[in-house]
Amino acid sequence: MCTDLTRSAQWALQGYRRRWSCEVDNFYLKTQLGLTDFRVRSYEAVDRYMVVVFLAWAYVERRFHLERSAQIKTYGDLIRRHQDEHLIDWLTGALQMMQQIGDIQKVIQRYMRSDLQLA
Repeated sequence: MCTDLTRSAQWALQGYRRRWSCEVDNFYLKTQLGLTDFRVRSYEAVDRYMVVVFLAWAYVERRFHLERSAQIKTYGDLIRRHQDEHLIDWLTGALQMMQQIGDIQKVIQRYMRSDLQLA
């Protein structure tokens, strides 16, 4: 924003365009990586939390740079792909355990929260 009324709207938009990548980063840091979710904690805890968040974001940036394609156009596309990969690993592990032991209750105990029980 600018208080100089002699500047054109085009000038202001060009300035904001340079800031857009920062806004995208902030959006994903807050919504996908939980930067807003540290609540009331000690300074040391917040400091460590922010290090982890920024390391995670560095991973996203690096992977986005390497995998950008027709399917991966945005950070959100990459984050969804990463989540899908984890889901595939999780589901594959659960199915393999089921094949090995044949006890659905034990599989549920291993792969679900401990407070959930099979009906």
